Amino acid sequence: MSERCCEDQSLGIVNGYWVCKNCGMIFGICPVVQEKRMYTNEDVRKRKLHEPIFSRKKYGPRTLINPSERDINGFKIQKKDGGLLYRMRKINSSFNSSLERNLSVAEPILKALVGQLNLPNYIQETAWLIYHEIAKQKLTMGRTIDGFISASLYAAIRIYNNYTSFDDLCEVSGGSKKEIYRHLKIVRKESLPKLRLSYKPINPINLIFRFGNNLNVPLSGQKIAVVLLNRALADGFDLRGKDPKGIAGAALYIAMKNSHLSITQSKISATARITATTLRGQIKKIKNRIRHENWNEILRNVDSEYYKMIKKSH
Repeated sequence: MSERCCEDQSLGIVNGYWVCKNCGMIFGICPVVQEKRMYTNEDVRKRKLHEPIFSRKKYGPRTLINPSERDINGFKIQKKDGGLLYRMRKINSSFNSSLERNLSVAEPILKALVGQLNLPNYIQETAWLIYHEIAKQKLTMGRTIDGFISASLYAAIRIYNNYTSFDDLCEVSGGSKKEIYRHLKIVRKESLPKLRLSYKPINPINLIFRFGNNLNVPLSGQKIAVVLLNRALADGFDLRGKDPKGIAGAALYIAMKNSHLSITQSKISATARITATTLRGQIKKIKNRIRHENWNEILRNVDSEYYKMIKKSH
């Protein structure tokens, strides 16, 4: 980051990236790493915390007394003062409720996931609202905080119909799909109805643009795929019980092939993380719905039909 982008360079971290706040130039990724939790006295002894004895805290009592043998100036604390600090620390920790301790552990985990997935702030706020409701109901007892944080974040992603997939979240969080999905079922059953939030299915149209960008498909080809899928849906193509990744990949493949642009099924399958059999099956079903369409007419009217569809959705 030694390179200068403008005269008054001001670097800062925005959504997990080193960005110049004056001109907006991105210099690189700044990974957010969750600090390892401590479980034994040996872990506490080995960790070196360079912070004062009294530090600010967001939940519970606003001051946390650090268990250190030295004061803020680095001098060793005398025994009589050490006993006093120990009693103060004990009284201070008793003011923390179980909910506050839970939230203090969960918040940095959520921030780390949001930073790595580069998600907007409103999704983070909704995920935190969902997790706060889960913690208030004490549903985390006997279950993992990490699992509920991942499940709450994915529920927020689905509420706003973001293009981030479940596989991406599992890969970043490091948890198993089975575990996160088990926590997600509890979130959908217990938390979302009380908050009056609706869990929306994945929209294949968003995935078309994502896969198209990853495969360097021109925007014209992505628009054709969207129009094709929209026509198939208007003709009775049912999305229920079908993998949205397979539907998006199939629409993209049909659009590219009929536009005389080369793209293979294996590339689409690898990008969408589906099998070639699933892709071929969806291609066949979509083709059956649009086989009577005039392809030249679709190519001529693709722009007007696409913008009409976008305007209707808004």
